Amino acid sequence: MTALTDEEKASVIEIIEIIYGRDSSLPSLKSNVNQRTVAALEETLALLEKCNGDMKNLIVNLIGGTAYASSGWLKRSLKALNRALKNDQIRFDGLACRSVVGGSRKTIIYGTLYY
Repeated sequence: MTALTDEEKASVIEIIEIIYGRDSSLPSLKSNVNQRTVAALEETLALLEKCNGDMKNLIVNLIGGTAYASSGWLKRSLKALNRALKNDQIRFDGLACRSVVGGSRKTIIYGTLYY
């Protein structure tokens, strides 16, 4: 498995902030972003996709349905997903979906940045 580039790490941080809101500690943790972070974020996005039709359409349109079925799809499309989320963030801010990916998922993602 290849290491993440600085650009990919920055995209991961930005996607986390789009999902959970701004956090002043995140930019300083960019160098800690790793494959575990990407995997945890990928699982979280899969949960979001299940409760948010707009998120599902975005992911399927960006990477294709068959590619989405396999693990590792997020790393291959970090830049495109980050750009799309930034361009149309309001559609992905649903309160119900935030509840689904709240607490425990955030703890898992942040845990990969600290340990």
